[in-house]
Amino acid sequence: MEQEVVILVKVISKLKKLETILYKMSYFSFQDSCELYVNKIFDTIHSIPDLKHTKTHNPKYGEWFVRHKPNRKTTYYITFSRK
Repeated sequence: MEQEVVILVKVISKLKKLETILYKMSYFSFQDSCELYVNKIFDTIHSIPDLKHTKTHNPKYGEWFVRHKPNRKTTYYITFSRK
């Protein structure tokens, strides 16, 4: 059975905002680079069913999490709940 990943509108909005922040704060020189960076986060979110899940200690934001590591200095913890 294929699992579907549902992304809340609030999450999409915040990730799109991240694109702008990364560009304005000069983390990337080109807007396209910011877009690619955020798109890789979306790719990780959509591939959650295939990734290793870890149970969270505090389920305030979700019961499970996966790691997204775009480079050696940055790690995002993407929390989620299953239905």
